[in-house]
Amino acid sequence: LKDDERLGEWVPKLAKMAPLGELILRDGFDVGGEFVRWSHAVALLGPLLGVNPFGQPNVQSAKDATAVALAGEMLATGKLASSPEEGQAKAQAALDSGAATEKFSAMVAALGGPKDFVDHSEKYLVRAPVTMPFKAARSGVVAGMKTRDIGLIVVDLGGGRRKTTDTIDLAVGISDFLPVGTRVQTGDMLALVHAADEGAAARACDALALTIGIADTAPPPRPLVHARVI
Repeated sequence: LKDDERLGEWVPKLAKMAPLGELILRDGFDVGGEFVRWSHAVALLGPLLGVNPFGQPNVQSAKDATAVALAGEMLATGKLASSPEEGQAKAQAALDSGAATEKFSAMVAALGGPKDFVDHSEKYLVRAPVTMPFKAARSGVVAGMKTRDIGLIVVDLGGGRRKTTDTIDLAVGISDFLPVGTRVQTGDMLALVHAADEGAAARACDALALTIGIADTAPPPRPLVHARVI
């Protein structure tokens, strides 16, 4: 990409704002390797943003916030809004009115999916035989999550591969994580484990106890948009 003339204008500006590295990709397989590299990076950076990249609805809330922020930036850049803030308001209005959901449903149908997926997703998504709540051992504030370790717990549940021949169980995983900064009481549910059996669910809960930290005070908030390159 270094010889792409389209990058000539904004790469020097970006270099002044943050360190840049050069990646040499030999073939298409190296592109796949970069997907692995940056998926790992996302998992490690999740705690810095107060997001658990392996948990719903925390992932969804982060996606929603990011989508609104980026949509606001795009609308402002495209002169369809006078500022990023106005653009964000327009994007949020599309979400709140259902217009965005309607467009997404049309996209799913156009790709051959069910037309009623959004309204009746439970008809199409498999469910785990066992669900078990992971509860807070003390009162306080959710202060951080070891997101890579949480990802490995999901792998142990059967929701990921350790080798290419492994089969993924699409029903298992961990959902309903409380976001970082949430105040909790002893016994409150911090996450919900979906497992193939009671033993696997119990082992996942024991492992989660080592990955989710509870403190007396909340960590400071971090900005969603770190910098702009224009």
